[in-house]
Amino acid sequence: MRIAVALAFVLVLGPAARADCPPDCVGGGGPSATDCFVAWSGLPGMSETCADGEACDIDGKVDGVCTLGLQGCINVPGLGACTPAGLSGPPTVTPSKTLTGQALAAALHALDPSTHACTPPGLGLPLKLSLAGIKPGKAHLTVTASSGGKRDRDKLRLTCTPGAAQISFARDVQPIFTARCAITSCHTGPTQQASGKQSLDAGVAWADSVNAPATTGKLLRVKPGSIRGSQLAHRILGQGLPRGGAVMPQGCPGFPPAGGCLTTAETFTTLHEERDPFFSTLLVNERLPAPGTYPAHVGGERIHVRFGDEVLVGRHLDRLAPEEAAADRVLGDARELALRDPGP
Repeated sequence: MRIAVALAFVLVLGPAARADCPPDCVGGGGPSATDCFVAWSGLPGMSETCADGEACDIDGKVDGVCTLGLQGCINVPGLGACTPAGLSGPPTVTPSKTLTGQALAAALHALDPSTHACTPPGLGLPLKLSLAGIKPGKAHLTVTASSGGKRDRDKLRLTCTPGAAQISFARDVQPIFTARCAITSCHTGPTQQASGKQSLDAGVAWADSVNAPATTGKLLRVKPGSIRGSQLAHRILGQGLPRGGAVMPQGCPGFPPAGGCLTTAETFTTLHEERDPFFSTLLVNERLPAPGTYPAHVGGERIHVRFGDEVLVGRHLDRLAPEEAAADRVLGDARELALRDPGP
């Protein structure tokens, strides 16, 4: 699906525009006589590459969007030989089709062109999410401001690269399924009665999804380590759908169901789980348990966890000490499956 995201998601609005240009406010590199028409703050330069979740991402979250600290300021005094005299109208931003471009244009348009003002800090640049994977998001924007028959044209080159996400199925993905998908007349209740015979209720979502054949098409619902090979990814992105397949959540983006449509952050979280190496840690029917261990049975599936060189099954999961690296993550994802029926 074409992920519907309101501009408010991309633009982080403060209570009001700032009246003063921040100390790091600089012109965009145009002629010095027009540089004060529009100037910039919150960036190291007119080009910035930021990793999702790093210090340059002011929301501090690995959520599929770099929220840059950028501010656009108009009619800026004290920038070289340029004397601000009020703009002819709000600055324009091209291209105007991207969410980031639209958000910046909306923020600049909200300023009074006759006086000095700045947009609130915070401009979102989403990663590129597709069947090809999670790729850097890029925005090449040209901002043009006019005054007294003269123009100031600045070019911004912004890039958001993927951060190091630590995503857990139980902690991060299951709440999305519960809120958006496990709703009345959809993927809830016993597997045989759920839509598509796939329940996304807590405790059964993993077994009904990972390595489970889809009811339409030839793909698995979730193929560990492969976005392109997972029909769930096709469904939430609206790309490469099989005959008879529908975008999920069904009705999105135009007619959202009761649970609503996925946000960019929720789509990122779900797709990232499909490519995360963690899928190779919790295994469903992929490898036999190590000798001397016992399989747990949940919905007819053998559930076991490979932790380092050791395979732990059922109540043997308790042998993972809490202080061990990643133990909490493994136990959190396995508990809702393996510990329901711990076996011998």
